[in-house]
Amino acid sequence: MANAYHQENFGMPLYHMRTEPFWYFCVKPGMEDAFEQKNRMKALSSLRQTVSGVEIDALLARLLRQAETRVVLQDVLLAQLFEIL
Repeated sequence: MANAYHQENFGMPLYHMRTEPFWYFCVKPGMEDAFEQKNRMKALSSLRQTVSGVEIDALLARLLRQAETRVVLQDVLLAQLFEIL
């Protein structure tokens, strides 16, 4: 059941994770100021207007390509998600 005060917004978590060290937004030229304005990033469409893509950290990308380390990273992520560690 949907809450009348809650709006699904796929863009907000992505925007708020912009300072995480494992990925980097590729902000379109001339859109840097707009990207930094939190009140403008309330919709996925706003994010699309200001960002051309996202780049994953090179080391993380290499680790994700290896089956053994990918499994370890998945386990750690799930453990953190469910507060097992």
